[in-house]
Amino acid sequence: MSSTFSNMLSRARVFASNPRAEVHSLVARMRSSLLSTPGAADTERMRVMLGRMVLIRLAVLSTFLGSFAWRIFESGSSETHLTKVCSIIGATFFVSAVNALCLKKSARVQVIGYLQFVVDIVLVTATVSLSGSVASLVLYLLLIVGGAVVFNRHGAVIIAALVGLSYGFIESGVINGTSSLSMRPDEIVLAYFTFIAIALVSATLADQAQRFGVLAATHARSLDDFHKRQQLLLDDISEGVISFDFHGHINGINNAARAALRMSRELDVTGMTIQSLFSAVGLHGGDELSSSKTPPEVATEIVLTRNGSDEEFRLEYLTRNLPGDTEPGRLLLLKDVSRQRDMEERLELHERMAQLLSRETLASQATASGMGEVPFPMIGESNVMKHIFTLVDRVARSDASVLITGESGTGKEIIARTIHDRGPRKGRPFVALNCGAIPENLIESELFGHKKGSFTGAVNDSPGLFRQAHTGTIFLDEVGELPLPMQTKLLRVLQERKVRSVGDVHDIAIDVRIVAATNRDLKKEIARGGFREDLYYRLNVVHIIVPPLRDRREDIPLFVRHFVNACCGHDGVLPRLSPEAVQM
Repeated sequence: MSSTFSNMLSRARVFASNPRAEVHSLVARMRSSLLSTPGAADTERMRVMLGRMVLIRLAVLSTFLGSFAWRIFESGSSETHLTKVCSIIGATFFVSAVNALCLKKSARVQVIGYLQFVVDIVLVTATVSLSGSVASLVLYLLLIVGGAVVFNRHGAVIIAALVGLSYGFIESGVINGTSSLSMRPDEIVLAYFTFIAIALVSATLADQAQRFGVLAATHARSLDDFHKRQQLLLDDISEGVISFDFHGHINGINNAARAALRMSRELDVTGMTIQSLFSAVGLHGGDELSSSKTPPEVATEIVLTRNGSDEEFRLEYLTRNLPGDTEPGRLLLLKDVSRQRDMEERLELHERMAQLLSRETLASQATASGMGEVPFPMIGESNVMKHIFTLVDRVARSDASVLITGESGTGKEIIARTIHDRGPRKGRPFVALNCGAIPENLIESELFGHKKGSFTGAVNDSPGLFRQAHTGTIFLDEVGELPLPMQTKLLRVLQERKVRSVGDVHDIAIDVRIVAATNRDLKKEIARGGFREDLYYRLNVVHIIVPPLRDRREDIPLFVRHFVNACCGHDGVLPRLSPEAVQM
């Protein structure tokens, strides 16, 4: 600040000692600056800026003069004023069209630019003179600022000088014979130098803004070069790498990571989070990738799937925090282990098939599993099936009621027969009844029997299934299908261990073990009133849940081996199955 003030004082002393030489020097510098030929880049920049000034001229003058014409029309003033305003508007559009055409075709852009500002000064002077409003002086200020942005400091001073002269012509009455704004001569002089000062300040600010823009563009190019070099380094790494800033947004990804995620190289992921990246490429799974709970330097494996595809692929990843004094970023390192895991699974299948081939019969499998001397009639070595086998052996020794639940085809009746055959009632009657296959009006007679003539069609006495199963086991399949009245009678039989035939007046004591099965959820049936809760707890003394095969896929090789034996065992030579076939 002090050095600038000292320079100004020294220049003032030089000017006072030899004013004529200083004026000649200033004129020479301004002439050299104004008549200098700009470079190609500066010429194109000036052409763009002048084009924008044409649009600003049209917008500002049209708005100002249009509102002024509307006020004249509303107030009913002289039509002469309205005609002049419309003439200026028409001249503005005409001159702007010619101006734009010259800018497009002429190579002397700087000369066109100065002419354009001269025309703007004339148009604005006519507007200010016609309106006689102090507010219209803002149009002059816009011209000075525009000149400072488009041209250098000397050009802005010249435009400000022309503006000051035009304003002086208006105030002195040279243009329309009278002063429009009623200002004193000293105020006119002050306004003139104010215009010059505004031009100098605007030019300085415009110069600083241009330098800042050049500096910003330089930094942007440097940053772009840095990112390109960083991307080249990342692409040279064989391991997948994704870099994040401290907000969790992606700022870099290499080709190995794109390949691991099965995504194209064209997709721009900059600024995305890992969740938005997965959504963009249609991946599911891996929510823990964005979790801050996963500690760095700990390899974790995830399974990913893609929309509309059953394909699964496995990735192993670990995170590393980038060092920094402030909040650090993060690196995510990815490794596709799908092929490796597939080879491991195939090796495991090879070993499993070798174990199966070394066993001669399913009976030896059951004996080795500790299932007793009699082979268990169900196939399975999974943990859940071993638990069922153990539970069946334990419950078979008692007379407790058993409820077996599971989907259709899971082997509920086989388990019921096994409970009977492995218990003390072995060799006694085993009676099975599908409760859903008997009409509602006949089920009581089917279960408890009837006397001759007790209803139409009862031509003989019938003991009923409960009496047929005396000292043995009765299996009530699909017990959830029983109607509510029949559930009440079945509850009485469970409580009293007596049955009464239809049409009889006496109860008959029975010794029967009851095993029931259903594929329904009886608790839901109880909630909606379709099954008695007290009957449920009478039947559900021991509950066995049989899983579907899809929940114990490790047992599938056993089934494969069983059916190969069943279909091909009579030939004496069993075919060998490849691990790929078993895997499919």
